[in-house]
Amino acid sequence: MIQPIIFIFLLVITFCGMSCKTQKVSTNHTPAPLTKQELAEGVKEMLVTGLDEGVQAIKDGELLNNSQLKIPFPKSLEKVEKSLKDIGLGDKLQEFVTEMNQTSTQVAQTTKPIFTSAIQDMNWDEAQRIVNAGDGAATIYLRQRTEPHIINAVQPLMQKGLDNSKAAQLFSFLVNAYNKIPFVEPVNADLSHYLTKMLIEALFFTIARKEYAIRHNPAVRTTVLLQRVFSEQLRSQ
Repeated sequence: MIQPIIFIFLLVITFCGMSCKTQKVSTNHTPAPLTKQELAEGVKEMLVTGLDEGVQAIKDGELLNNSQLKIPFPKSLEKVEKSLKDIGLGDKLQEFVTEMNQTSTQVAQTTKPIFTSAIQDMNWDEAQRIVNAGDGAATIYLRQRTEPHIINAVQPLMQKGLDNSKAAQLFSFLVNAYNKIPFVEPVNADLSHYLTKMLIEALFFTIARKEYAIRHNPAVRTTVLLQRVFSEQLRSQ
């Protein structure tokens, strides 16, 4: 009768030992709390990923094919656009819109280092708040603090692009045609400034689009850092 009792006793001890060992392993795999540096790097990685995809999307033709990104004839010159259509220059206007979007597409490739530098140089002291703030918080934070600098850095690149494009010639032709219309107030718009602002607007849009995807779709978090920073479970800790 003693042997069965000893067997049961040994079995219980073995089970407890295995249970304790399993618990110990599980405890060792509990993720460590996120550091301030990890949060900041996670926000930066998300924004750079959005920038990369945005530049590629523009390269693939989104400025022309996506109505949310396409650069229209300047709204400040609506009266010019209407008058030019009235005198039969609608086709030239459409050609100009196409050309300025194509020029901006080419310039977009050269803006990547400027955006990347702005992202990496920022002090992300508010990273925890940004991560928890919700949709668009990181993009808005970046934009509020870097947009004037980015505009100043990109505009010379845009001017260079226009100098070698048909868009500038068409714009000059259209403005001159408008200014010759009797009784109109002559216009002299800064095309490079307009296109710079619109291109930057498009890139911020694509960054915000990626931020939304990373926040809402775990499958889009393609790195360990993004998974850790933007996991709902970890953010709730």
